[in-house]
Amino acid sequence: MMMNAIAGVIVLVLVGCGLWLTEAMVKVRKGQDCVLSGRTNCLEIKIPATVH
Repeated sequence: MMMNAIAGVIVLVLVGCGLWLTEAMVKVRKGQDCVLSGRTNCLEIKIPATVH
């Protein structure tokens, strides 16, 4: 029973890592596609919100 729980946790960790890696690869590919098509301002610029 304990080995099944450990195996389940390991599988969940591997699936999570795979999803994270896929997301990172998609971001890189989109950036490369933008640059290679000759466009400028391809990177997302995050501006912190100012509270007055």
